Amino acid sequence: ALLNGIAHVPSNDHILVAQSGGTDIFELDANGALLSTTSLASLGIVNIQGLAYNARNQTLLVVDNTNSTVYVFDASFCQGS
Repeated sequence: ALLNGIAHVPSNDHILVAQSGGTDIFELDANGALLSTTSLASLGIVNIQGLAYNARNQTLLVVDNTNSTVYVFDASFCQGS
């Protein structure tokens, strides 16, 4: 799988990653252990091409290449999914 999005969450030192053409966001701890997987398919996201985390607003931006859309989420949606 081709990694196509990565974002660091400083508050918990977690890493969020997505693969090209995928619909899932994988949350990893600082050692690379998988903590959770969050599917965005039910939101219509079909081709994640980028992730960005805004620490000030605690929001996650997700770029969907197929839909040519940037989605903004409260970053807490990933934790514990």
